[in-house]
This record gives sequence, structure tokens and C-alpha cells, in this order.
Amino acid sequence: MAECRELFPELRIWSGVEAGEPHLFAGSAAAVLGQGQFDRVLGSVHALPSHGRLVYSGWLLDREPPDEVMRQYFAEVVRMIEGSGLFEVLAHLDFPRRYWPGWAGVYTEAAFEEEYRAVLRALAASGRVLELNTASPLASASLLRWWAEEGGAALSFGSDAHLPWRVGARFREASAIASAAGFRPGPDPLGFWRR
Repeated sequence: MAECRELFPELRIWSGVEAGEPHLFAGSAAAVLGQGQFDRVLGSVHALPSHGRLVYSGWLLDREPPDEVMRQYFAEVVRMIEGSGLFEVLAHLDFPRRYWPGWAGVYTEAAFEEEYRAVLRALAASGRVLELNTASPLASASLLRWWAEEGGAALSFGSDAHLPWRVGARFREASAIASAAGFRPGPDPLGFWRR
């Protein structure tokens, strides 16, 4: 990073890291974060406790009732928010939704409104930021309004790209959804959107 910043001083190059399950791996997550300075730290949940092990949530959706997996997932996200102060932005709020099985019917946010609101309330109370992730099915303007209603003030955008050509994908669509929910960009193009 330092070398790139020296080579391209006209560019604003940020660094970031996503800490998966930081509430369960506090020591190792803190050790990684202690290795450098990061401009943005995201917290996320990918795996859920199941029969004494951590199991990838997408895998569980095909083996257990999907609505129960989602409710377990949201409860684990609340535990992460309340159990870790290592991150600033909550990444991909409904990660398992990416893998919602077709045989379970259409996924609707409204079916989990209570669980979403519990997560959003805990996140807002912590003063942190919600990410609008463009890799998963995009959150609706309604969900972002729930965020505001629960006290959420800031929104971050993330493409969860994993591949260079996907960086920034669907940001135009995500911006329209955020705008419809009353969020607006600030003067800093890399800053959070606020209500």
C-alpha cells in the first residue's frame, strides 16, 4: 500500500479489511488489525454454530429449514455487534440470502422484519454503519428505511467484488435505492451517505 501511495500520489488509496466472526475470534482478529492501519474495517458473519461446530450459513440453508437458518443468522449478527468493537461497518447484513434455495419460495425481507429490525437497532445503538452490499440481492429501500427508523444514520457501499472487474458493480442501482430511502452522499466521495 505504501509503495502504491508513493508511486501514485495523485490517487487516494484506501486500505480495508473484513473481519469474519470477530466476536468469536477476538484475539486473532485484534492481532490482524494490529498489524497495520486500515481506513475501513468491516465485520461480518458467514458461519453459524451447528452441532458444536461453525458451519457455512449457505450450506445450512439446504439442510435445515431456511427460515430458521435466517433467524439464527440474524441472532448471530446481533451477538457479533454486541460482542465486538473491532469493526466500523456491518458487511452484507443478510449474507445467507445469496444462497436462499428456490424450493423454499421467494425470499421476502418482510417475512424477517422483526429480525432485521433487531440487528439494525443494535447496530444503530453502537453508532456504527450499515453496508449496502451489491454482490448479494440488493436490500430494498424499505429495509434502508427500517435502518433509519431504528436510528441508523450512515450507509456505506460495498461491491464484495472478489474480482477486480466487479469493483463498483451495481453502484448506480444501489445509489438509487439509498436515495429512495432518504440517504444522500456527503462532500467526500469515499465517505458515508447520511440521512
